[in-house]
Amino acid sequence: MSRLLHNAEYELFHFKFKKQIQTAVLMLCLNFIYKPVFAGDIDQLISTRSCIACNLSGSDLSNQQWSRVNLKWSNLSGAKLDGANFSGANLLGVDFSGASLKNTIFKGAIMEGAILLKTDLTSAQLAGADLRWANISHLDIDIDLEFIDLIGVNLLGATFKNGIRCGKAPNRGGWGCATE
Repeated sequence: MSRLLHNAEYELFHFKFKKQIQTAVLMLCLNFIYKPVFAGDIDQLISTRSCIACNLSGSDLSNQQWSRVNLKWSNLSGAKLDGANFSGANLLGVDFSGASLKNTIFKGAIMEGAILLKTDLTSAQLAGADLRWANISHLDIDIDLEFIDLIGVNLLGATFKNGIRCGKAPNRGGWGCATE
């Protein structure tokens, strides 16, 4: 009986501990996702040129020099970035959903895994940018990218409208993209 009670107490403790860990992880995730825009994030970006996992959603960072900044895993959804220069920037996993990126320069930027849903890329310069596994599924690769500078852009795994996903670039022209 004592051994059975001991096992039951252990199982109850294990169950409660597991729930506490799951709750803590969930709270950390929600804090990252729903973290309010913090003026300190913008101050940190300006002073150090690095702000990892910052929330800059809705910010106006237009017409500014942001080359070589480190903003990996940051939230720039709904931000106004028109005419900004992000050449050589680390934008790994950045959420640009709904952002305005008109005339923005991303030459040589690391944008692997970036979320570019419903972004305005009018006249954006993406030459040499790394867009592997980026989500740009609202764009039609044959129409929307016609006037965007994509020379040397890596689109491996990028997802476009109509289920088109890019693989390895073909030996002879084209994008190396096809319907999945």
